[in-house]
Amino acid sequence: MNKFLNVNYLNYRLHHLFNFEQIISRGNFKFLINKKIIPIYNLKGLILNFNKHEIDEIKLINKYILTYNTLELGCSIGVTSLNIKNKIKKMKLISIDGNSDAIKYCKILNKLNKFDIEFMHHVIGNKNLFSTNSKNFLSSKSELNFDPKEANDSIMFIQSLIDKEDIKSLVIDIEGMEKNILQYLNLDNIRQIFIELHPMIYSLLDEKCIIDQLIQRSFALVEKVNNNYYFEK
Repeated sequence: MNKFLNVNYLNYRLHHLFNFEQIISRGNFKFLINKKIIPIYNLKGLILNFNKHEIDEIKLINKYILTYNTLELGCSIGVTSLNIKNKIKKMKLISIDGNSDAIKYCKILNKLNKFDIEFMHHVIGNKNLFSTNSKNFLSSKSELNFDPKEANDSIMFIQSLIDKEDIKSLVIDIEGMEKNILQYLNLDNIRQIFIELHPMIYSLLDEKCIIDQLIQRSFALVEKVNNNYYFEK
C-alpha cells in the first residue's frame, strides 16, 4: 500500500502540520498525541512505529518480569513503564528519567491509563554532565567522564529507593551511564535486572565487563536480545 494512503501516515502528517490533540490506542494502552507537549519525533514513533519501540526490552519484560516492586531507570516517554505496570499489577513501580519534559508526559499517560506509577524526575549520575535533546525524549545523553564524588548524591538517592521501597526488579536504560552507576549500588536485595547495554557509547570490552561484574555478583544471564539482557539471581 502507498504510504500516502495509509491512515496512520496521514494522521501523522496532520499532527506534523497542525497543533491539535488526540488520544490514540496502541496495544493495551492509551497515548496523548499533542505536539505542543511531546516532540514530533516521538509522535511519529507512537503513531507509525509503536510496535518497534523498545521492542527487545519489552519482549524480555513481558516474558520474565515477576510481581516484585520495580525501579525503572530511564523511562523516556513511558511506553516501557506501561508494559511493566501491566505485568506487575498492584506491586509498586517507580520510574525515573533525567528529562523533566518526558516525566511530565509520563504523568499524563499515568492518569490516562488509570495506573499508579510513581514517575520521578532525577538525573542519574553527574548533573553537570547530563544533557537532553530538545527534538526528542529518547536521546538523553550521559557523558562518560564520570566522577563518583560528583554523582554520590544520585547514587545514594537510587540506593535509598531500592532499600526503602523493597525493590527486587531493576529495569535500566540510561544511555551509557549503566557502565558507571551499577558498580556503586548494593544489589543484594535485587532478584531481576533488565538492562540495555550501549557498547556504541563505550566499547564492546566495557560491555563484557558489565556482564562479568553482574555474574560475579551472583546474577545469571538468562536471555539476550540484541543489546538487551535479562539477569536473575
